[in-house]
Amino acid sequence: MTTLTDEQRERIRRNRERAFQIQKERKLKQEQEEQTKKRKEQEQQQQQEETPTSSKKLKSNSGNEEDRLEPFEEGASEYVTKTEAMSVYCLPEGTLAVCEDCIEKENP
Repeated sequence: MTTLTDEQRERIRRNRERAFQIQKERKLKQEQEEQTKKRKEQEQQQQQEETPTSSKKLKSNSGNEEDRLEPFEEGASEYVTKTEAMSVYCLPEGTLAVCEDCIEKENP
């Protein structure tokens, strides 16, 4: 068994202190990130509570996926005319041609 010199003991001590310092810095950084994440979650939750109309959800055809309604879609009819679809939703006429036909009623 060999004995350590004073120089080796000093180097070991400095390395140990440095390792503890690095651990401390990492822990502080992780805690700060967690606090920042919690703050962001709270802000998002407050924003959702402030605007309850924008949190309405519409189930898609698959049933698994949920999409948020856009502000102009809230309270809108389920049906739309071709001209309205072309202007509001920016759909080309070719896309509308392959869509399911619907009944257009004349104005009384």
